[in-house]
Amino acid sequence: MNGVRPMNPRSRRILTNLVVFVLVLVVLNAIFGDLDWGIHISVVGSLVLTFVVWGIMAALESGRR
Repeated sequence: MNGVRPMNPRSRRILTNLVVFVLVLVVLNAIFGDLDWGIHISVVGSLVLTFVVWGIMAALESGRR
C-alpha cells in the first residue's frame, strides 16, 4: 500500500457534488459573463443551483440502484 486510504462513498458523493456545482457555476458564468451581473454572485441563485445539482445527483444515484 502507498499509505493512501480509499474514500468512503459519502465523501466521494460530497466531492462529486462539489465538483459538479463548481462546473455548473463556471459554465453559467461563461454563458452570462457578458451581462453586468454574475450568476455566481447571487446567493439565491447559488441556493437554487445547489438544489438542482442535489436533485440531479439524487436522480443519478437512484438510477444506479
